[in-house]
Amino acid sequence: MRSNGIKSSFKTAWTGRWLTGVSVFFLLSIGSNAAVTVYEGFEYNNGDAIDGLNGGTGWSGAWNSTLHASAAASISGGTILVSEGAAPPTGGIAVINITSGIGPATIDRDLSSAINTDSGGTIWFSMRYLKSDVTNNTFGETSQFFRLLDSSGEGIIIGQNNSETAIIELDGTLGFGGYVPGQGILVGKFTANPSGIDDVLGVTLYPYYHQIPTSLPITEPNAFDINVQKDTSLSLINFSVLQDRYAQGLRVDEIRIADSYESLLIPEPHKSSFLLLAGTAILLRRRRPIPQAASPALIPQRPQGVTAPCRHT
Repeated sequence: MRSNGIKSSFKTAWTGRWLTGVSVFFLLSIGSNAAVTVYEGFEYNNGDAIDGLNGGTGWSGAWNSTLHASAAASISGGTILVSEGAAPPTGGIAVINITSGIGPATIDRDLSSAINTDSGGTIWFSMRYLKSDVTNNTFGETSQFFRLLDSSGEGIIIGQNNSETAIIELDGTLGFGGYVPGQGILVGKFTANPSGIDDVLGVTLYPYYHQIPTSLPITEPNAFDINVQKDTSLSLINFSVLQDRYAQGLRVDEIRIADSYESLLIPEPHKSSFLLLAGTAILLRRRRPIPQAASPALIPQRPQGVTAPCRHT
């Protein structure tokens, strides 16, 4: 009978452990079939120059900057919350400032693996941005927030023209959208079709009409604000951000390139790793046996026919 109690305790402990493990790995499995192939959260020290920084995942080598004499590129604290009326952030982001005169200023970094458009498939990408205008005169300023280029300088380019109209480019073919908000989340989808069939680039800038989110919608867009099609043959190997004209600061954060829209929603890679380690720790945690009530067979029994002595007062 005692062995049955031990077995019951053992079974109960492992049942609880199994249920805990299932719960943890169920949460992790939300993003298990999705992959962020490139990520940069700019989690460096406040004040660091961009040149030589090499964190994130999916990159080859470190960040480089090409700066006009009046430009600077560095790390500042905080994040881009993308909330209406929010003050410019103060850290944890890349900041490109052109303090006077005319730029340009560029930061760039190579990918660890090229994206070949002849191979087919789909990639998703997103990035937070904030425009900080020093002169309060935004007209005439041009920026290219997001560029995926091949060795010849052609590829995917997303930004604004000199009237702050959204403009995208796919291998030299242009598409135009509406006004570019002062801050937002850029989301794009590129579908590379087999050779001879047009590839498709679609881009949306959140927010819509001042409905400024702090994160992306759970479901992927049904349609994009700007679309452009062209049959391309590219090997996209370099990511860059370009700030072109006048006294404008450009801040960027949370650069992601992934194989699905869901991948843009999951925590950054280091947080996913933390969750995995935490789940593993829970599974391996030693569980004490649960105390069992004593079996009736183990309780001393009074012999039959023997009565307890009476206590007289």
